[in-house]
Amino acid sequence: MSDNSGGQWVIKIQSDQVKGPYSTDAVIKMILQGVFSGNEEICAYPEGEWKALTKQPEFYDALLESLENPVEVDNKKTQKMEAETVVKAVEVAPVAADEMPPIPELKTSDDLKEFLEKELNKDKDEENKPEKSRRNRSLARTELMPQVQSIPVNPGAEMIANRDQNLEIQMSDLEDLKQKEMGKLLPFILLCIVAVCAVIYLLWPENQTEKKGWALYAPKKGAEALEETEVRNLKVKAVRALQSGIYEQILVAQQDMVRAVEGAPKDLEAMGLLCMIYEQLWPYTRQTIEGDIRSVMVVTQMARTLNAISNYSNSCQAVYLSVLGRGREARSLVEKTLDNQTEEKFSLGPFLYLMKAQMLEAEGTTVNAAAYYEQAMKLWPQWMIARFGLARMLFKQNKYEEARTQYEQMYEFNKESKAALFGLGLVENKGLRNPEKAYTFYTNGFRLKQVLPKDFATEALQNYAQLLMEKNENKKALEAAQEGYRLSPSHRGLKEMVVSLGGDEKVENAQSEIMLIGDQFFRNGDYMVAQAQYKTAFELDTKNGLAAYKAARALWLMNQTRDAILWLDKSIEADPKLLPAYVLKSDYESQKYNFLEAAKTLQKASRAFPQNHEVLKAQALLEFRKNNMMGAIQYGERAVKLYSADVELLTLLAQAHIYFYVNAPATRQQDLDRKEASKTAAQRYAGRAVDLEPSWPESQITWAKVLSATDGPTRGQNYLKEMIKAFPYTLDYRIALAEFYRDSEKFLDSSKVYEEVVSIDPKSKRASLGLAEAYRILNKPDLAQKYYNITSVLDPSDVEPMVANARLLVETAAGNEVRAKMQQALTKLLLVKKINPDFPKVSFLMAKCYMELGDYDKAIEMIKEEKTRNPNIADSYILAAEIFFRRQQYKECAVEYSAATRMRPSSAELYVRASTCYRMSDSIDIAEDMLNIAAQKESGFADIYRELGYIYERKNGGRVQAVQYFRRYLSLSPNAPDRTTVEGRIRQMGEQP
Repeated sequence: MSDNSGGQWVIKIQSDQVKGPYSTDAVIKMILQGVFSGNEEICAYPEGEWKALTKQPEFYDALLESLENPVEVDNKKTQKMEAETVVKAVEVAPVAADEMPPIPELKTSDDLKEFLEKELNKDKDEENKPEKSRRNRSLARTELMPQVQSIPVNPGAEMIANRDQNLEIQMSDLEDLKQKEMGKLLPFILLCIVAVCAVIYLLWPENQTEKKGWALYAPKKGAEALEETEVRNLKVKAVRALQSGIYEQILVAQQDMVRAVEGAPKDLEAMGLLCMIYEQLWPYTRQTIEGDIRSVMVVTQMARTLNAISNYSNSCQAVYLSVLGRGREARSLVEKTLDNQTEEKFSLGPFLYLMKAQMLEAEGTTVNAAAYYEQAMKLWPQWMIARFGLARMLFKQNKYEEARTQYEQMYEFNKESKAALFGLGLVENKGLRNPEKAYTFYTNGFRLKQVLPKDFATEALQNYAQLLMEKNENKKALEAAQEGYRLSPSHRGLKEMVVSLGGDEKVENAQSEIMLIGDQFFRNGDYMVAQAQYKTAFELDTKNGLAAYKAARALWLMNQTRDAILWLDKSIEADPKLLPAYVLKSDYESQKYNFLEAAKTLQKASRAFPQNHEVLKAQALLEFRKNNMMGAIQYGERAVKLYSADVELLTLLAQAHIYFYVNAPATRQQDLDRKEASKTAAQRYAGRAVDLEPSWPESQITWAKVLSATDGPTRGQNYLKEMIKAFPYTLDYRIALAEFYRDSEKFLDSSKVYEEVVSIDPKSKRASLGLAEAYRILNKPDLAQKYYNITSVLDPSDVEPMVANARLLVETAAGNEVRAKMQQALTKLLLVKKINPDFPKVSFLMAKCYMELGDYDKAIEMIKEEKTRNPNIADSYILAAEIFFRRQQYKECAVEYSAATRMRPSSAELYVRASTCYRMSDSIDIAEDMLNIAAQKESGFADIYRELGYIYERKNGGRVQAVQYFRRYLSLSPNAPDRTTVEGRIRQMGEQP
């Protein structure tokens, strides 16, 4: 169709009603106001061919803008506007049913595929026909619609002569109509301008860093139901858009599929197809949590609610995990779904192969990625996105001829494909050294306004600019280089090229683009590149607190913990109202055991954001890490009242309650009732968290902890094994299983699981440290030291491995090595204290060294320091008790052990030790009470009966019971080291052992 930008148009809507004629400006305004959605057809007035509105270049920008900035459509105003301009149709007798072209009935997904293939082949044959034949067919299509006499279907002179007689609105009235139309629109336009200006004025500071891009939309509830045929037709349109490989067409198709899901809220295939559209559009969206991610979440939840185990719901879940940046879990689910395609009519197989190919491409495994792209293409030969992926992989493998073949087939399918033209340009210039051919392809592709994958487009534009520079076409070279630099403002090569060509190195919205690039690298796990992008964005605008915040997140995941906290300080300084920065800083500080600074950070946040759910949640987390479970529960309960669907908060509350249930002492009925209430609360919160976010590892691990506490450790371990089987790439489940084995004292099993994780991911600090701990307990000090050192290399700022190394020296010190090893350990601990004085047990271990070196006063001083910093850690109290016992200060000893039992209430041994100190300080009754509690914890613990024997030995008339208790002790512990002593006490009382 020839250019008609200054002429007039008629529009055919989906009901086949024809409206118009309109001027070009009027059509643009109605697109922006939501009157036209892009699903209509358009024809130049008075003569021309019908063509999809989305394919008419004059309206391309307006359609994109309407999709990026949707407006609510005022139906009354729309009807009034249309009534003023529509050409009234002459009534036509309805066509008999047998004269109507049959609509193929599509009952299954296979029918859908077959229908699409026929339609596409028909279109392809049509393209190969002579121009005249195609023109006649396009005009013939109007015969099936109500005839509009004002629109000639033939440009002949006779029709032109008769036109004025048939028009009910004379052409001479058009100018009056235009003026009337503009007069009625003027107040509305002025109101819109005022409103837009007001919004810009009010939101300008916050919008400076707003990302630009497309938006994903979620279906709304309560929409009008659609007929099955209507839903099927919407699916067909969406599939054809997907096959085209043109993302702008896929963006329009999103609206169709949203409408399909709204009109058929129980159609799983429609939901699955919409999720696949989301996946294709995701790289080009704003990627906001409240908009784009929420849209994916809404459809995923809809699908899971209908059928949680369906391949369609699993496909949506995989897309959701992918957009959240949880690539390992997404890949596991994609592979699981491909391996278990139990639904005969499952139609999303090609999309899942494409997703797997994209994941492999992101990992750099081009050969495997090419295989999956090829598989997707075999299932769906006309799918240009799969062919495009295969062509890229072949090019990266230097298979230029094969890559050219794929790009040529894309070009044959659609000669307006920018991807095909740029791909051919790359192949011809970089691969086959045919610059003249490349020049033609690049030039034709550069004029097209189509989005492409950023890396591919950047490479092509840089190559095109170089080619233009070689031909001395520097003006065009600058245009190409600037376009590439706009796409990737951190690209040094393009920046240098722009500057060398006399261009401006400053790019409009550069920081937004840079942060978007950083987000993409962050989701793919490339934190090194991500933090560099965020830092660059912050340098461009030092008031951009969000950029500093994101840099901190990436740095922390790179184990650069000190730098991460420094960047959070920058974030807060740049934007004091950025609440997530306060919360994250508190989180990081508490992970480094700097509880005081974490509390100060939250105090500042609380003053700025009083009674805020996020602040209360952060305070609950802080108390949890301080081992203050009641405090964690109190803050968490306050937070959950403000927002009951926070999965992280629900999981935290469940963990606090289950810890309280397992460890809290219960000697009275009131205490037992409280423990039972905590068990119920833990089950409720953990179950709710799994329901809301079943794909989040922490929620599933917490549920496993609940099962372990209520049904036994084997149940929890088996549950984790099931999760590992379902998600083999999610290492969190394996690490959790290793920790479960450790807590159950299955240290050999624990070490084996840790070894698996380390072999899969050698950079896992948590796994390396866990493996070192397992080796230490298994009495393999050399291997333990090796993995402690590996952990130190992975994160030099983390002192935990150094502390563990010092502890290993303390534990393995024996014989003549005791003094030397204690001195070595003390040297390491003094260094740790300089780096991170808040780290738990540093002063404790130093106290142990001083105790073994005989310096009890210094040891007690270190213990007091440890208690001040970490008051809820039992080991400090236990060591203090041991020191007082050596110094024969039994009352002080008893007090320390009693304090330790409050932190380890399930330990029978601690109650027995406390009883010993109470007995030796002549507090016999308290000593017996301690032993009764110990018997409740572990009735088979032999030391309980030895201590009862000593107590009843001192009571009047208690000899018989003392002998009975001593005998029971010896029967439970036949190899007791003090057996000879106990037997002697029995003989002294006139009895035989």
